[in-house]
Amino acid sequence: MNERKKSSPPGYISSEEAAQRLEVTKDRLYQWVKQARLTPYTVGNAFTFREQDIANFERNPTGRRRKGSPSWRVYKGDVKVLVTTIIVQVRNEQQRQLVAKIDAMREADEFIFPGSIARYIVPDDEEFKQIQILLIWKNTEMPDEAARQAHLDLFQQDFADVLDWSTAQIKTTEALTYT
Repeated sequence: MNERKKSSPPGYISSEEAAQRLEVTKDRLYQWVKQARLTPYTVGNAFTFREQDIANFERNPTGRRRKGSPSWRVYKGDVKVLVTTIIVQVRNEQQRQLVAKIDAMREADEFIFPGSIARYIVPDDEEFKQIQILLIWKNTEMPDEAARQAHLDLFQQDFADVLDWSTAQIKTTEALTYT
């Protein structure tokens, strides 16, 4: 028996293909249709989607949306917020490898620097030749210098192939205020 494959008109893709391109299940795709975030088109008895709509689709960010910006704060008592700033050069032509290592680190939940309340890794320049690593601590939860250095040493060893640690500038300062 000869089965004919259903095809979508030019510029349109099947719901299976749309879900695959968005890396979601068809159920999630149909939830977005119900929410009027995606518009389906019917071909026979099947949904299709404009390729351009799928390519331009923006997911909602995770978590709830803020209703406003948080206010500036200062902890009461002797509690202080400290920021460790590390500026380090990316080894020549290692930007893509660095991003891959950061993605793997995040997925494995590695290098969380115990006691830190926030961590950021950001490009320090447009060419992405150096990065800034920001570790945010409360002095009441910050481990002692030896423990912090031990965690930093492990991080440096793991990223030595992509970051030139001989160029690192590291300092810890007290925040004047924070959100």
